[in-house]
Amino acid sequence: MKCADRDIGIRAPEARPEPTILTALLRLPMSAMVAVSALAGYLAFPGHPVSLQAALLTTAILLLAAGCSALNQVQERAEDALMERTRRRPLPAGRLEPGSALAIAGALIAAALLLLGRLEHPIAGWGVGALLLYNGLYTGLKKRTPFALLFGALCGALPPLMGWCAAGGDPTDHRIIGLAALFLLWQVPHTWALSARHPGDSAGGPFASLFKSLSAARLNRLNQAWLLGLAIATLQLPAFGTLRAPAAQILCLGLSFGLLLCAARSTGKHSAQQRSKGLILYMTTLVCLVIFDNLTV
Repeated sequence: MKCADRDIGIRAPEARPEPTILTALLRLPMSAMVAVSALAGYLAFPGHPVSLQAALLTTAILLLAAGCSALNQVQERAEDALMERTRRRPLPAGRLEPGSALAIAGALIAAALLLLGRLEHPIAGWGVGALLLYNGLYTGLKKRTPFALLFGALCGALPPLMGWCAAGGDPTDHRIIGLAALFLLWQVPHTWALSARHPGDSAGGPFASLFKSLSAARLNRLNQAWLLGLAIATLQLPAFGTLRAPAAQILCLGLSFGLLLCAARSTGKHSAQQRSKGLILYMTTLVCLVIFDNLTV
């Protein structure tokens, strides 16, 4: 069976500067994105103003995401040492001891849960659930089944839902379910694109992966179908009233069209790198649209 990565035009990762210990351990860009997505969910609750509660929520989710990242790297330090993408992280590179990383993770998670419990509408229970889902189910199943990714995607959908609940919203409301679903759908092709950028890791690494069992053609078709579903699902934001300003709605249509282009260009030279950047741009733009369209003073 062909290696799926070879057929979709992947190049070896270029040499890059060694990341600082805390930046790599806490994965600060990712953690910040998680925190901002929670803020988007908070502001999406109709008529809810920006307040100290919003700042408290965003800080708590940032700490929680950073703490979960540090704990995950303690759990997977042996596997990280075997892969090109992760071998430069502080633990496998020997720049930080597991005990120190565990202490940092514990302090961050404890501080996050404390802050989440002090909100006007406490959501510490949601934080514990996210911790168990990410560092329990997802991390525990990654070596056994490629479908562990679905648990990771579900965890990625929790921050906007937590923000909505922190604002006093009903978690069964169709508007927040629709917004959270976009984060869930986005996680899968984004993770595939990151995996495709490191062919040795995805095809021969310690974790279960569809790159080990599916041909390039089948994997590309699956990726295109997923991107098509994400493009269609994006249109529910203006349909459900999550985006109300005409300019935001037009930009939302642009995001859907961009995803269709991304699906159409899922093969070819450097396509995985382009797809990864395109999906990050999509989610960044989407979160900014939701935040700025729902800002109230």
